[in-house]
Amino acid sequence: LSAVLYVETTHALYERWIKWDESLSHGLIIIGLFLYFLFSVSPLEASQDKTSVKILCLACLSITSLTWYVASLINIYVVGQLALIAVITCLLTAVFGIRFLHQHFKLLPLLIFAIPIWDHLTDPLVNLSGLVVGKLVRLLELPAVIDSNSIFIPHGEIVIADGCSGLRYLTISLAIAYIISYLNDYSLKKLCASLIIATVIGLMANWLRIFILVLVGYETQMQSSLMSDHEYFGWA
Repeated sequence: LSAVLYVETTHALYERWIKWDESLSHGLIIIGLFLYFLFSVSPLEASQDKTSVKILCLACLSITSLTWYVASLINIYVVGQLALIAVITCLLTAVFGIRFLHQHFKLLPLLIFAIPIWDHLTDPLVNLSGLVVGKLVRLLELPAVIDSNSIFIPHGEIVIADGCSGLRYLTISLAIAYIISYLNDYSLKKLCASLIIATVIGLMANWLRIFILVLVGYETQMQSSLMSDHEYFGWA
């Protein structure tokens, strides 16, 4: 129902999800897992809330829908996408009652890993990757000149561009940690610890990837095929 009524946002998200070279290529998997988890706790029992609570739920649904409409109208896509998650939450709560929200509130945030709100981290992550990899290169005393996000070695230049931000690895690492936490019903403390560990793993994996590419470029005089195509190397 949400996919049909809010088709502008869902279609835009779908277009992002099917671009396998983008940072949201895992979006369809996240949606599939969300639906699987939702159906695994079915049938959902509707609770008999007080009239005032029902009115409040419907009011929240109206407000979030209006927020989505305004955001779509003025092309603030991220706000519209976040509003859609709020709409789905309010819709399920309005149908099944406050008890549903209390019992399954840990499942609903999973959807945030399927929207491109994480794209705002690209520039900071690129700068952080350049800083860390630059320090690693200096630590090994390689003959290289480091200029911001560019590393010049004797036989060429390695640029840490947006695709080297590690955003996709970070987002998926966080999503996996959240799914593990949900399946094991972790407390808030354990959930936060899992997300911190996932953040460290996601970032370090990308830094290691870039650093190895610098070493490969240096040792092979930039002739290795990895220098032009390292997509699968990154995932490995």
